[in-house]
Amino acid sequence: MKIVLFLSTLSVVILFWGWSTLYTASFQNLTIPFRGPKYAYATILTGYDGPDSDKYFTAVMLLAYQLLHDPLTSSKTGLPFVILVTEDVPGDKRKKMNQIGAKVIQVDSPDRDWIKPKWERWNGVMAKLKLWTLTDYEKVAFLDADTVLFHSLDDIFMDSVSMIEETKSTTEDTNSIPEHYLLAGIHDWYVESFLKPPPGKEFYEPKNYINAGFMALAPSVDMYEYLLSLLDQPDKFDTSYPEQNLINYAYRTDGPMPWKGLNSSWNSITALGQKYPADVLSLHHKWWQPLDDEEKERSIQDALQRMQDRIV
Repeated sequence: MKIVLFLSTLSVVILFWGWSTLYTASFQNLTIPFRGPKYAYATILTGYDGPDSDKYFTAVMLLAYQLLHDPLTSSKTGLPFVILVTEDVPGDKRKKMNQIGAKVIQVDSPDRDWIKPKWERWNGVMAKLKLWTLTDYEKVAFLDADTVLFHSLDDIFMDSVSMIEETKSTTEDTNSIPEHYLLAGIHDWYVESFLKPPPGKEFYEPKNYINAGFMALAPSVDMYEYLLSLLDQPDKFDTSYPEQNLINYAYRTDGPMPWKGLNSSWNSITALGQKYPADVLSLHHKWWQPLDDEEKERSIQDALQRMQDRIV
């Protein structure tokens, strides 16, 4: 944590890396505004009630523990962890998430009749778009609930591809496209290779499909409204992977707001059989499924035990 202190008869200014306004304090007769975190981590939990829903909830709790408390992986600057929940998430689960230190926010899912998710467990997933309404923060790092950490991820907010940029000039309706944006993530090679859109229905540039399970983004009311405007244009994109395909269309690499690719050391998806570097910082991996990598598997199980020891 970097602290810079300036003293004079008129002012005291303290700057913390990654923090900007939340608290107010008095110094003699001077009122000083202190700033809260300008960066945050986030995930989403819906009311999905399937055979593995309890495992997913444990995954959320593990992620909260790893980001907030685990000495091996937690934020070194005390960044918050926001969990977006849909209205059908039970109160007992919300209480547990609050108790572990997460900031739980109920959101609605901006569904449309033409949006047809591929799997029932993705019902309500459009609520992920509410990430762009978290305007208390300059940047948000989104991680799917079934993500496990091996190191702190704080540096992602200062990665060279995680910078807010100006939108490129476009022939589209410039009144609806925001002037600035940020979206950085990892490639989903499976979709790129095996689930290509049929000819004439392409909604992203070939070989440039982002997986929406690990992203750095900049919240913005204008961006949220722009994404909603795309939902009001039926058949603009394939909806089998609803929010992910919407994001791929909005941030397509041949469009005005091209997403940027993060290095594979930030995150890899084990279900896709992706090879990952030995020093990978996180994996998109379901903790209840065995991992061939014995070192990483042991690390996950050890983190689970530390989490359970804390909440018992």
